[in-house]
Amino acid sequence: MLLNGHLKSVNEISVQNWVKYGKEIKKRIKIKKNESIFEFGAVSGALLYLFKDKTNKLHGCDYSKQLVSESKKLFKESKIMYQDCAKVSTKVKFDHIISSSMLEYVKPSNVEGIILKMITKFKKTLFISEILDGEREKKFFKKYKKKNYNFINKRTFLKLSKDKNLNLKFTSSILPNSKQKFYRYCVLITKN
Repeated sequence: MLLNGHLKSVNEISVQNWVKYGKEIKKRIKIKKNESIFEFGAVSGALLYLFKDKTNKLHGCDYSKQLVSESKKLFKESKIMYQDCAKVSTKVKFDHIISSSMLEYVKPSNVEGIILKMITKFKKTLFISEILDGEREKKFFKKYKKKNYNFINKRTFLKLSKDKNLNLKFTSSILPNSKQKFYRYCVLITKN
């Protein structure tokens, strides 16, 4: 599964596990027929594609020109734009905002701003999955020796959602058979 943005063979995710992952996200955001979805870090639309049975209002952004170009060839129903997530407008709102494993790749100085954009753009749910847990950063580095990722503490979400009348629910990683499950978490944010 290369069109989900995992370009190295060690990070490939089987189609079967990707479909399971999408079903789990659908269950959590409780999408209804014809509601709109926007994905931050949509790459080629592999995750959005799993929602086409519910809606054709599938939007997103990604900074990979190559993968966004592939999405236009393979997944014509989607409206994925080639754009840095930090520059996405917050004027247009969507029923659901999703993001998977994206925050670990953005500039550290942009992380909070992007999370605030996500919070501003959603009407019903915001689901961010597979976030590298700041409390497990040292253990991750010890095992994987990879240093170019952002780790985000849960308190960052609590701070950014304060005084916005939001509900936050943190859960463990939901990506099936992930070797990094211990180091990741998800957050579901809904409005009161």
